[in-house]
Amino acid sequence: MKIRRLTEEGLTKFADWLRAGEGDDPPKVLLSGDEMTESCLDEEVDESRQFATRYDFGVYLVDMLDSYELNEVTGNQFDAMWGWLAVVYFKQLRKKKRTSGRFQSSEHFIVDRQGIKGSLAYRQAPRTCYELVKVHGEAARVCLAKPMDTFGDMAEQLVSRGYLARNRGFIAAAARLYVRDKAIVRGAGSYPVNPSMRKEGDRKGYGGARRLEQRLLKLELTYDAAAMTANEIVDFLPKEFSRFKPSPAAGPSAK
Repeated sequence: MKIRRLTEEGLTKFADWLRAGEGDDPPKVLLSGDEMTESCLDEEVDESRQFATRYDFGVYLVDMLDSYELNEVTGNQFDAMWGWLAVVYFKQLRKKKRTSGRFQSSEHFIVDRQGIKGSLAYRQAPRTCYELVKVHGEAARVCLAKPMDTFGDMAEQLVSRGYLARNRGFIAAAARLYVRDKAIVRGAGSYPVNPSMRKEGDRKGYGGARRLEQRLLKLELTYDAAAMTANEIVDFLPKEFSRFKPSPAAGPSAK
């Protein structure tokens, strides 16, 4: 079908439906028709297409929107289109919570730029899959090597801060460190223990994604980190990252 967008009424109905938690699939009226949707782009979307990972989904969206500029389709004027695409692929994106039996929060389906702590647009599944693959290509696997219904800690850690989400060197460095055979290595997303509570010898989280961000902030005090390549960033990392650095024989997972 041709790509559409949700109207204001359609966005409200989708949000209300997600909040109410009635049924397993969005109302069909949110897919087509002039009441809740309207024409958007001339490109066609294959609603039957299945995706193994969010990275594969992002590749598909980038190919489909190849003739459009990144900043154009990720601007707020296209928020309703991303909401419609979430309706189209809802069956693959949805995941029921064990406690409540309901789906993920609405910002995973509807672009939310007015969250309590700032914009949550980075959590909207179709938009973020598209943006990360469009900007970072293969290196986007570090955030998107997850099933369709999983946002994941790595994505939250690496793209929740806007200045990192489009930093090609940083995301490529993260991919070099944490992606092997198209999957995230164990321990990459673990949380470091607060120093005041850490037991002697406890190195949980060392060399992981959160520590990588901290090292980047320190690099920026002396260097133009935004202009550094993945290799340059990785070479500056201290010993704690050694266990994640790829061996010369294995080669880098991203440049």
